[in-house]
Amino acid sequence: MSLSDTYINTIAFSGLRPQKMPFSMDTPSSSLYALRTAIRDRIVWHIENSGVQVFICGMALGIDTLCAELVLELKQTYPDIELHAAIPCRNQAVKWRDRDKIRYGKLLIQCDDVYCHSEEYTSTCMIERNFYMIDHCDLLLAVWTGTPGGTAKTIKYAEESKVPTELINPNDFK
Repeated sequence: MSLSDTYINTIAFSGLRPQKMPFSMDTPSSSLYALRTAIRDRIVWHIENSGVQVFICGMALGIDTLCAELVLELKQTYPDIELHAAIPCRNQAVKWRDRDKIRYGKLLIQCDDVYCHSEEYTSTCMIERNFYMIDHCDLLLAVWTGTPGGTAKTIKYAEESKVPTELINPNDFK
């Protein structure tokens, strides 16, 4: 059975932080635009063809933020879809730049639901948040270059949990 034959209600996002991306996420570029378009196209395809209604996002800097913004933009066209935030700890953004904290706050208040794994940061709260997202989704959409880290661990956990994964490699857009 292929994904196109499967009803999928919930997609979780996982992806690289800005410093692991092969191009800047702060500066508009043809690479960033092409990646953004590819992610948007996959989201739309799943809304229209797989029955997706819920998107779970970890709300970290980088791909998570980009995906959250895309889902919120698409709510204008697909008002029944929902964005659920899964944050690792209440103070996730405490060390971020002011502009990133503002962006995060604006996104968070637009979410339909917010799950907070831990009141305070712990050495495992990020990966435990990622495992929570896999445990509550039907498909993982991951933006990943093959490098070690949180996205790699999340993909591995999805495989172990028999959650299908779609990969988008940002190197394809350089």
